[in-house]
Amino acid sequence: MAADIAEKGMGASLLMAKLQTNLRSQSVNTRENPEPFLASVNRLLSANTTPNAYATLFFSDFDHPSGCLR
Repeated sequence: MAADIAEKGMGASLLMAKLQTNLRSQSVNTRENPEPFLASVNRLLSANTTPNAYATLFFSDFDHPSGCLR
């Protein structure tokens, strides 16, 4: 997983901390079903963030034995 926050400074740091908290709190059963997990994180972040702030997130699952990335 990789994420990027628009802008710099204290506001961006707080937004990243909020994103990390939302990811950790919603991560149950992520591997089996990532879509509801990511939708929940998006709803939580959107509901508690000003309209001009945003985060970009790349989420993938890598299966080391098979070399498959999804």
